[in-house]
Amino acid sequence: MKTLIEITGHGIMSKKTILSAIDTTNSIEFIDYGNNDKTIVFSTKKDASKALQIAYKKLSDNKEDWEDSLGSYGHDELNYDAGKAKIVKFNS
Repeated sequence: MKTLIEITGHGIMSKKTILSAIDTTNSIEFIDYGNNDKTIVFSTKKDASKALQIAYKKLSDNKEDWEDSLGSYGHDELNYDAGKAKIVKFNS
């Protein structure tokens, strides 16, 4: 089942930071909505979860920045400053 990672939020730079940290190696499609919200499509939830986990590891490596951004990760969601990446199942 296709699975999406939706990147949303208020901060343009926060969303760009999250996007740059997500491993898109196994993605099958990238959707840019033009309002700085993005969606990355993966073939499986496993691929999407792995990509989000890698993003968390990259962002949390800089502990001071991670804490300053009030970053959090869990339940298929990554929050960083004013941006959010969330895994959403998609039937198509």
